[in-house]
Amino acid sequence: MNLKCDTHRRIATLLLLVLAAAASTLAQDGKLVIHATPEQAYVFVDGRALGQAGHTFSLSAGDHKIDVVNYGYTPNSQTVSIASGATTNLKVTLSPVTETVAGPWGAMTIEGADHDAILLNGKTPEFFVGQADEFNHDWWWKQELVVPPGTYQVTVLAADKEVWSGPVEVPADQRVVIDVPKGVRKTVPWSRGQKLTAPPRFSVGTASATVAVAKPVAQLSANAAQINCGDTSQLQWSSSDAPHVEISNVGPVAASGGQGVQPKQTTTYELTALGPGGRPLPARLST
Repeated sequence: MNLKCDTHRRIATLLLLVLAAAASTLAQDGKLVIHATPEQAYVFVDGRALGQAGHTFSLSAGDHKIDVVNYGYTPNSQTVSIASGATTNLKVTLSPVTETVAGPWGAMTIEGADHDAILLNGKTPEFFVGQADEFNHDWWWKQELVVPPGTYQVTVLAADKEVWSGPVEVPADQRVVIDVPKGVRKTVPWSRGQKLTAPPRFSVGTASATVAVAKPVAQLSANAAQINCGDTSQLQWSSSDAPHVEISNVGPVAASGGQGVQPKQTTTYELTALGPGGRPLPARLST
């Protein structure tokens, strides 16, 4: 009988310790509420795709990198300090990118991914194009992801989980239906692409949404293409709609800029750019 009582006491003590540890963990957390314009903006915390703005996110106390993104708008990135047991309210207004985009076009319909984040050609917030329920039907009211023809690495993220990722080829004037997590289900004719002229990058309405993704462009030049060995030439480059830009024999660079180079032999510099809308032809020059 004493043995049973002793066992019960040990179990009760263990349960109390577990509950105390759980309560201590919860007490260390704080909350973050983001009020964003547009309201469809998506929140990444420390690189994790947590969900649409307007929700309450429970975060550990301390500093966190917060990215608020919506395709067609300039992203907002900042470090926010979360206090234990407190709620931090953050108001973010994203600035729209006013330039429209030009075709030709294809489209994607993404089914079965609920509100998960959709990224093209990358897995960081810069490659985010929308949440899946903005692209999940092609009925009378369209919810569509419109892209230049090409092959895309599509990634579906939910917090720390990669729900699905794979290459998707989108031909001109065709609509590719992706069934998450199975993959591409079918490709069907899409005559609507021929009617699009210069759509905005992001538009929403009643039960409708269209995200039109721009193809990146990039240029590279030098003030002196012919130089003597050891002389300096100034490289100049510019790009748009490309979060990742790199120049061979230089390395990763900003979207636009300039840099002096001093090649010791004939050297080819190749600028490559990558964005949600694909990869333009590399820009090359030799000095």
